[in-house]
Amino acid sequence: MNTLQVAQIRPATRAEGPGKRLALWTQGCSLRCHGCFNPHLWESDSSKNRPVHEVIIEIENRLDEDPEIEGLSFLGGEPFNQAGALAELAAYFHSKSKSIVTFSGFTYNSLLTQGASHPGVSALLAHTDLLIDGPFLEAKIDEKRPWLGSTNQQYIFLTDRYSMKDVEINQDKVEVTIAPNGEIHVNGWAPAASIEELTKAILMEMEEV
Repeated sequence: MNTLQVAQIRPATRAEGPGKRLALWTQGCSLRCHGCFNPHLWESDSSKNRPVHEVIIEIENRLDEDPEIEGLSFLGGEPFNQAGALAELAAYFHSKSKSIVTFSGFTYNSLLTQGASHPGVSALLAHTDLLIDGPFLEAKIDEKRPWLGSTNQQYIFLTDRYSMKDVEINQDKVEVTIAPNGEIHVNGWAPAASIEELTKAILMEMEEV
């Protein structure tokens, strides 16, 4: 039975790929790019292990609640460190006509090489419509193209589901969610300094309420 280390599931976002999407962040990353937006997701954590079939049921329920969601986005951490489990998820929801966007710190060529000896990697690529690839390079911040952190990263269209037209009609977004317990969750892309300023402003407003 495949298991997946799930850090977070965001039921609806417009900041992690084309259209309205459900986003899943995996826990654990072997790459650990300097300046990474999510260093808290680097360490593997077995307490976050979940059976894939259980995750499928949760996502199906989320999608039933919001039919406007057109697909899933996988982020991390590093999704391809758990490629086999994510491939199972991707294949299931692809069969339901949902699109799949996968973010990876590995380059596409590197993933093709890995796929030759790791079936899970090739399977996840086979069920990915749009791959956003490449390590984050802090010295090459990209503030123009949506969803990308640095200028070395690329959009790799693996099916005809999306094209550059879908990219060009979007711009970078940052979404902030305040949970009932007061926790603040931020997703999307912006310079770290901007995120820090935004978070401080939100905390100040919460303290004044």
